[in-house]
Amino acid sequence: MSKEVKELLGKVSWLLTAVGALNWGLVPMGYDLFNLPFIRDNLAALQAPVYYLIGLAGLYSLVLLLGGRD
Repeated sequence: MSKEVKELLGKVSWLLTAVGALNWGLVPMGYDLFNLPFIRDNLAALQAPVYYLIGLAGLYSLVLLLGGRD
């Protein structure tokens, strides 16, 4: 994998991880970004895949954090 692709994958991973962390931080206050009416009503089919992508991004971010870089 080229250096550019790894950098892009890392940035996307960190972005998705940040979105997931923000969502978890808002849940105790009664907000779930992925359960807002607009998303729930219009993008329901994308809800599960987005959760999976965020989970995979978290795993990839953890690998990078623990020294999985070249």
